[in-house]
Amino acid sequence: SKRHKRGNIDLNIEESHISVNEKGKIVVEPRTSLDAYKIIEEFMIVTNETVAEYCFYMKLPFIYRTHEKPDSEKLERFRSFLKVLGFIVKWNNETCHPKDFQTILDGIQGEPIYNVVNKVMLRSMQKAKYSPENIGHFGLSSTCYCHFTSPIRRYPDLVVHSIIKSMLKGQDIEGIYGEFVKEASVISSENERKADEVERTMDDYYKCRYMRSFIGDEFAGIISGVTNFGVFVELENTVEGIVKLDTLKKGRYNFDERTFTLSSNDRAYTLGQSEVVKVLGVDMSARKVEFKILD
Repeated sequence: SKRHKRGNIDLNIEESHISVNEKGKIVVEPRTSLDAYKIIEEFMIVTNETVAEYCFYMKLPFIYRTHEKPDSEKLERFRSFLKVLGFIVKWNNETCHPKDFQTILDGIQGEPIYNVVNKVMLRSMQKAKYSPENIGHFGLSSTCYCHFTSPIRRYPDLVVHSIIKSMLKGQDIEGIYGEFVKEASVISSENERKADEVERTMDDYYKCRYMRSFIGDEFAGIISGVTNFGVFVELENTVEGIVKLDTLKKGRYNFDERTFTLSSNDRAYTLGQSEVVKVLGVDMSARKVEFKILD
């Protein structure tokens, strides 16, 4: 409740839970978020903030977890997207606060468009990174944050532990870590991006293997992406597939990147729209599932 009041952006991106049994059968389904997970997450955030604040005021060389304010151009596109949905926001690129983002999500809780808005909001934000300089964490509405504790142990966590241990031993912290935290921050941020990419690749691979069993079947989904070459549709099981332009109802289509809309004279496709799709095929080499919208 306290975190919510200060404006923490609780992005609720629906994650996939992929399991493989002993016989090699793959199951893809939405990951369940239990209250127990949320309690543990709250413990982690409080701990990470407490450690970061302490080391900041002690003026120790340190690795902070930072998240900059959204990029102006991406933020403007997000405002345009919200306008299409009927949201008229009062904030601008200079005055936006995490609380403004939170208010949007609160207003559409439980709506079909909720997951899509979460994703578009995430794309409008900067990528969190590690830094020796404390510039705060926009998404958490936190003035001071680090990765001290995590269910998945990270290298920056271990560096923070080492700094604290050295401080308790009375060692020369600046001499040992002054330059090191700069290099460690850059390398950790780069490797995090690589790890995220590998994780997405593996998720896509298993989702494709899973969907090979459903070629020809029909599913309900939501348009999760719109481009000049087609649209993306996400199913309830979190699998996302592409609907290529040449499979859409015939027409001369124009793509409006401002409103995320692909339209012809008598048909328009936009983010958050509900559609029924048929699974046309799976391209394992490209790790893509292909759908056709059933008009």
